[in-house]
Amino acid sequence: MSTFLNPYRIIPIQNSDQFEDFCCEVARDWFGDFAAQRYGRNGQRQGGIDINTTNREITAISNKGSAQKVVIQCKYKKDPKNFSSADAIKEIEQDLKSAIASHQFNVFIYACTLERRTELKDKADEFTGTYNKDVQIWFWDDLEQAVRIHPRLQRMYVEGRICGGVQLLHPDFLKDLEIRPADPFHFYTAKVSGDWQWLGVLHGLAAQRNCRPDIEGTLDNLFAKSFLDTKIAAVVYGEGGSGKSTLLRQIALDRAKQGFICWWVENIDSFINHDAKSISENDQPRHLVFVEDWYRNMKDKSGTEFFTWLKGQRNVLVLIGDRSFQSSVYGSYCYYDSTYQLLPSENRIVLEHIATVFKEYRAILFEMGEMQTLLDHSALFMILFVAVTLLNDRDKHTNIDLKDGVLTAFQKIIANKLLILEKDKHYCGLGKALYLLGSIYVSEKMGYTIFPEDLFLKAAAYLGNNEELIDRIAIDGYPEEVNALIYKSDLVTKRTGVFNLIKFNHDILVEHGIIFAHVHKEELANMLNLGNYCLTKLLNVLTPNVDPNGSILLWR
Repeated sequence: MSTFLNPYRIIPIQNSDQFEDFCCEVARDWFGDFAAQRYGRNGQRQGGIDINTTNREITAISNKGSAQKVVIQCKYKKDPKNFSSADAIKEIEQDLKSAIASHQFNVFIYACTLERRTELKDKADEFTGTYNKDVQIWFWDDLEQAVRIHPRLQRMYVEGRICGGVQLLHPDFLKDLEIRPADPFHFYTAKVSGDWQWLGVLHGLAAQRNCRPDIEGTLDNLFAKSFLDTKIAAVVYGEGGSGKSTLLRQIALDRAKQGFICWWVENIDSFINHDAKSISENDQPRHLVFVEDWYRNMKDKSGTEFFTWLKGQRNVLVLIGDRSFQSSVYGSYCYYDSTYQLLPSENRIVLEHIATVFKEYRAILFEMGEMQTLLDHSALFMILFVAVTLLNDRDKHTNIDLKDGVLTAFQKIIANKLLILEKDKHYCGLGKALYLLGSIYVSEKMGYTIFPEDLFLKAAAYLGNNEELIDRIAIDGYPEEVNALIYKSDLVTKRTGVFNLIKFNHDILVEHGIIFAHVHKEELANMLNLGNYCLTKLLNVLTPNVDPNGSILLWR
């Protein structure tokens, strides 16, 4: 396959599934149809076509110019140089006839990993006249060109970029969620990897909040206006763990099902640099941009670039989740009376919903519900984390008495996890590393920093004097105690391939849990006494993650 004419290179596409996803994302930007989706699945039939690993179909609507229905056949060839033009021509005509028999469309595209071939282009033009359909071919260099043109595709498919930070809630994403079961334990303990938070919301594990009808009404009211002069439809704010992200996810999923184009933004810089242009170029549909945690995204920043972009959009509304309402930052962009505070006084309503849906949680939620004062002064996430953890694994937390309070129980649970790690010869050092990175994460100077996984593991191996740790994690993965607190996010680089970053499942796990865990266990406090370690020596051990000036290379 050819390379880019500029320094950008596409990450390797290694199988037909990846190629189909790639082509679908290209189609979304190419045609301005963010609802473009895969048609059928492997092993099913696509209107008379038996799907195999090399025959995948995508349907889209071209929103650029005259609206046309498009069918794309995806053909991944592992060895494209040895796939003859004669075989390709036969395949194009066969798939075109099958598509005509089963679909109403204007444009047929044969998307492939083949280099550009004149004889194939000429044959496609001939088929256009014969079958009265616009027959096109996307060669590999056409797909590369699409990535060069569209920044959103660069975020997702170019080496050296952090591909996360923004989730488009397209139909394929929703379908994949619908066929998977939700896991209440993962949902209520805020496990992120595996889309557990989206799954929990989609399958009704979250209670409705009092302010949701007002927010929904505001969205309908604003989109009914011919000109949107106030682009922020809602600011949902409250203390960490109050349920802001869950409420916004409920709205996002519901609106995506209604046909809105919903963008879930965890990294505003990534969104502005890569995805915002896709919205600007395709503003016919109604776009909703959800900014999950403004306080983390805009730490020490004004958001000027985001609002400058937003002011020029005619069909975009924004919903923000924040710790507090920052009137001096985004107040002038908010629709009248569009701020909604989530208060602990709603906790009981949420808990009653959960107890109704899950009978197994009734006893412990009732036990906690007897302590109304504690519930009214505790973060909702903290309450749920304690409840489901004790229900699922109380034998490991026999030192916990709920009468001491939710916060104390929360910190003891996390303390127990760190202690288990440090007392296990196979995993010792992981607890110390979590405590060290947690302390950096919440520090005023380096708040909400993202860490390279190899830095985390090297620190753990050094702090635990555990030479086998890195190899063990590579083979067996992390133990439950670690997965309950962190997850991995991919960064793809030319030099190292997939490069993993470490993120915490929830800020509250660090802010009110990890860094206070030692308070409740003297044994753990002694183990976590990082003052015994020389930070300079530690930094030297962590090379090559240290630059020449001795600063750890981290990401925000």
